[in-house]
Amino acid sequence: MKPETDADKLNLDFQRRADFDFIKRALPGVYLYLFAWPLIFLSTGFFRQNPIESSMFGALFTIVCALRLIHGRLTAKYYDSHYKAWNLWLTSLSLIHAATWGALFYLVNLVPRYEELSVLVNLVIAGIASASVQSLIPKFDLTRWYISILLLPVCFATAISGEQLQLCIIVLMFWLYLMFVGKRYRSEYARAFRIEKALSEKQIELHKLNRTDPLTQSHNRRCFTEHFESLWQRCILTQQPLSLLMLDIDHFKSINDDFGHPTGDQCLVHFVKTISPITEQYQAQLYRYGGEEFAILVQGKNEAQTAELAEQTRTALESTPLNTGDSSIRMTLSAGTCCVVPTVSNSKIRLIELADKALYSAKTAGRNRVAANQYPSANAE
Repeated sequence: MKPETDADKLNLDFQRRADFDFIKRALPGVYLYLFAWPLIFLSTGFFRQNPIESSMFGALFTIVCALRLIHGRLTAKYYDSHYKAWNLWLTSLSLIHAATWGALFYLVNLVPRYEELSVLVNLVIAGIASASVQSLIPKFDLTRWYISILLLPVCFATAISGEQLQLCIIVLMFWLYLMFVGKRYRSEYARAFRIEKALSEKQIELHKLNRTDPLTQSHNRRCFTEHFESLWQRCILTQQPLSLLMLDIDHFKSINDDFGHPTGDQCLVHFVKTISPITEQYQAQLYRYGGEEFAILVQGKNEAQTAELAEQTRTALESTPLNTGDSSIRMTLSAGTCCVVPTVSNSKIRLIELADKALYSAKTAGRNRVAANQYPSANAE
């Protein structure tokens, strides 16, 4: 389901985090439960005296544990596409697991022939309940049901029968304590998630600000340097061409002088809005290189395609004046391009120099045009 508001998105993020944390924390306990029952039955000799009941409990424990382990391993694959089924299986298996241990807890305290198991089982139940309220707290509602099914049947049975009332009181107090502690753990878990989420979003925002030009919202010079290095190394491995386009708004100083710097800022924003759809079409990246100069990096395009990209940007800007209300400002650009298939012996700086020289040639030739430079071959260099 697509979130409609930021609050919905936060709730969905929290739900996903809690679900995955629950699985991560629960699986080690499932492995422990898988080996707990044979240790209890075999160490006390109960298995020799009651092989059928021991086998039934053993089979039930094994099947539930195995299904929970399988469910946990399939979580990453099916969580998003089949969430309702995933959650139903998680809830069902967890509560069946609790009911199995709860039934054993009931039997060892209220049925005489199970009495020899009481010490070990009561210790295991106390450990399971205590561990659950901490490790399974991401899904608090499910954890409350889990602990309640584990403990409360014994309370009700002893209260109704009037026997072992001290056990009823102890278990009830233990249950109340776990509910209270669990609520606090849940509150702290949710608070920690919100803090972590806020810090993460702030880091993403700061990362974006460090790499985004605040005026035009295009990538900035720092981002250009990082992307250029990354694309250069990638193209060395893939042997794809890498093209650099240097763009300069013609007579930008005159625009500032004639209309003022605020209007000049509008021109820069207008330039980016006009050029961006074209760069997106070519899967290219646009950067504010400095002042009124911009750069475009594009991977996998040959010289002809690069020249076509540059010409489309020139034509689009020329045919899209900026309307400021009082006047209409016609803008043009000059562009210089250079394309190379990078190798370890080539130079990134050389590519920038050649594209910059091509830009200078376009400006000296009259502006509002595109000029290209060829990257010299290794033999020519």
